Amino acid sequence: MKHKIGVFHLLMIGLGGIIGSGWLFSSMYASHYAGSGSYVAWIVGALLMLLFCLCLSELVSLYPKRGMLASVCSFSHNKDFAFLIGIANWFGTVAVIPTEALATARYLNWPHWSIMILIFMYALLNTWGVKIFVRFNSALTVFKIAVPVITVIALFWHSTSLGNYHTSDFKNVHNILSAIIAGGIIYGFNGVQMIVNFTSEAKHPKRDVPIALFLALGLGLLLYLALQAAFLNSGDISFGYKSPFVELVGALSLGWMVILLQVGAVVSPSGAGFSYIASSTRMLTALSNVGQLPRYFSRLHPKYHMSQRSLVANTVLSLFFFLIFKTWVGLVVVVSAFHLLSYLAGPMAVGKLRRTMPNSERMFKMWFASLLCPILFITISVLFVYAAWHNDMIVTVIMIVFQATYLLINYRGKALLHAIRRSMFLPVWLIVFTLIAFTGKLLIVAIPVALVFYYVAIYGNFSSGLEEGDNKAVSAP
Repeated sequence: MKHKIGVFHLLMIGLGGIIGSGWLFSSMYASHYAGSGSYVAWIVGALLMLLFCLCLSELVSLYPKRGMLASVCSFSHNKDFAFLIGIANWFGTVAVIPTEALATARYLNWPHWSIMILIFMYALLNTWGVKIFVRFNSALTVFKIAVPVITVIALFWHSTSLGNYHTSDFKNVHNILSAIIAGGIIYGFNGVQMIVNFTSEAKHPKRDVPIALFLALGLGLLLYLALQAAFLNSGDISFGYKSPFVELVGALSLGWMVILLQVGAVVSPSGAGFSYIASSTRMLTALSNVGQLPRYFSRLHPKYHMSQRSLVANTVLSLFFFLIFKTWVGLVVVVSAFHLLSYLAGPMAVGKLRRTMPNSERMFKMWFASLLCPILFITISVLFVYAAWHNDMIVTVIMIVFQATYLLINYRGKALLHAIRRSMFLPVWLIVFTLIAFTGKLLIVAIPVALVFYYVAIYGNFSSGLEEGDNKAVSAP
C-alpha cells in the first residue's frame, strides 16, 4: 500500500476516537452515579483499557491484520466461536456513530433530522479512504484536544467549589462500577482500540501500534480526569444539564467560551463519528474475510484500499440504531455492553495462543499474562452485570438471534451440531451473566463464575480456527 502511517497519525486516530461526545457528557453522568467517586471510576476504567491494550498489543504482534480485533478469536479458537465477538465489536462501533451526531444536535439545539445528515457526511468523507482520513483526522484531533483543555482552564479560573466532594463516595463500590458503564466511561475510552483497526496501514505495526495505544490511553485519562474535576468544581451534580459545559460557562457569563464549545460540539463528535465509521468499515471487511459474513463486503476499492460496500452497509446500520434508540443515554449503555462482550477477545485470545503457539515470535509480549488475563476477564464479566439486566437482556437476545441465524445458514445435519458445540461458549456466558444481573447477586457470584468461564475458554476443547473448514472460509474467493 502506498500511503502508510506512523505513530503520530495512529495516536491521532486513537485520541480522535476517545475525544468524541464522551467529553461533553460523561463528566456529568459519572458524577450523577458516583459523585466524587467518579475519579475512581475513571481510573478503574483506564486500568481496564490498559489491560485490554496490553492484550491487543501482543495480538497485533502476531496478527497485524486489517480489523484484527473482530477476527482474532478465529485464529485462537475457531470462526464459529469468534462470530459473536466480531458481531459485538462491529455493532458496538457502529452504534457509536449516531451517538456522536446526537451529541452535536443536543448541544446546538439542531432538529432531529439533522442527525441523519451528519451520519451521511461522516460516510462521504470516508469514501476517499485512509489518505484523506489521516489528513483530515490529525488536524481535527488537535482542535478537539484544545477545546476541552481550554474549557478546564476557564472553569477552574472562574469557579471553584468543594461542595460536591464527599469521602463516602470513594468507598461506594456499587456506584463506582455503575458509573463505569452508565456514566459513559467505557464509552469514552473505547476509541483507543480504533488504532488496532488501522494496523494494516501502519508503517511498523508491531512497534508503532503498542506505542500509540499506550500514549492515547494515558493522554485520554489525564484529559477526562481534568474534565471531571472541572465539572465537580463548577456544576450541580443533582441537576440534569442538556448541554453541560455550555450551561456552566454560560452561568459564568463567558460568552466567548459558549461559542468555542458550540464549535467544539460540532468538531469533536463529528471527528469521532468520522473515525468510528472508518473503523467499523474495516471490522465488517475483516468479518467478511474470515467467512463470518458474506464475502460481498470483502472487496476493496483498487484506488482507496477500503471496502465501499462495507461503508454503505455501516451507514445504513448506524441510521437504524439512531431510529431505534433515539437518545444519547439510551445508546451509550447498550453500546458499552456490546463493547464489553467484544473485549473478552483480548484475554481469551492471549491466553489460548500462549498455550497453542508458545514459540511464535511476538515483538510485544504482555507482562504477567497468566495473572492479568483472568483479572481482565473477571472485570469485564462483572461490569457486564452492572450494565443492568434489562440492557444485558437486549444484548443477549440480539447476539443469540445472530448466532442462530449464522449457524442455520452455514451448517446442516451433523455439521450443525458440531458448529453448535464449537460456538456455545459465548451464548452460555451471556445467559449466565444476564441471570446474575437479574438476581442481583453481583460481585459475590460474578467473580467466581467468571474465573471458571475464563479457564474453560483457555483449556476447553475448542477446535482451532485454522482447521480445514476455516481455511476454506478464509481463502474463499
